[in-house]
Amino acid sequence: MHFRDLTEKDIDVRIGQVGVYPSGDGYVMLLLYKDARVDMDILDETVGSENWQRKHYEVKGNMYCSVGINCGKTEQSEWVWKDDCGTESNTEKEKGEASDAFKRVCVNWGIGRELYTAPPISVKCEVEEVKGKKVVKNLSRFEVTHIKIENKVITELTILAYDKNERVNKEVFVYSRKVYTAERNNTEGTQQPKAPIRQAYDNTPPPPPPPSEEHGNGADAEKSIRTRQLEHLIAGTKHTLDEANDFALKVYGIKHYDELTQRQYNNLYDRLETKIKQERGNG
Repeated sequence: MHFRDLTEKDIDVRIGQVGVYPSGDGYVMLLLYKDARVDMDILDETVGSENWQRKHYEVKGNMYCSVGINCGKTEQSEWVWKDDCGTESNTEKEKGEASDAFKRVCVNWGIGRELYTAPPISVKCEVEEVKGKKVVKNLSRFEVTHIKIENKVITELTILAYDKNERVNKEVFVYSRKVYTAERNNTEGTQQPKAPIRQAYDNTPPPPPPPSEEHGNGADAEKSIRTRQLEHLIAGTKHTLDEANDFALKVYGIKHYDELTQRQYNNLYDRLETKIKQERGNG
């Protein structure tokens, strides 16, 4: 029995923890989750609404859910059941506990199991002083705008923040498992702290390229390293450099990709590279 991976539309984001670092910077820790409707939809899509069922029961005051799926390959039914226990919510105790039990048992079946591979998600926030204490202010609504899953493991993740007026702010979290793993490996065995997950709020300007790379010969002499990298990437495809500039403007509010920070540019390049690979695979 195989269930599809979750998509951006299936995943919600909630705030798990809010705090202020000793340095004075505010932060929120975000958690990814799915609601029960997503589980129901995926069950319907995969096995058909008539081929699964659920039931709830109580054991020593704890609410359990059992989900059965008809795995029979012939006309004869062959129901297989899996069970799990839920925890109560902060609002409606019994309803929340029953819903949580259902979501947990669906993970036992493999629905949304990839959420357990999500990296720690920390986002910087503004702080204000209230009664002599620094507290986080202007908490936003967050949304997953890009996710890539390979073998039930999250390998890419992008989260967007909306302000209180529901206007798009910026990408506040950009993660690449490939980059993050490489950074962690590079810091192992040293006294330095492990590299943090890439965040789009890092507005440090990119370092200037080495002169030997920036200045070439012939027609490429006036082209930046990024331009040459992108031209090599999109060669033979329908994509253009204007598309890279459109991405920079839409996501970061910056008109040209040469003005992006190195991390922002890495995200742009990775997204374009992934799109091209997908197009070639479908061609």
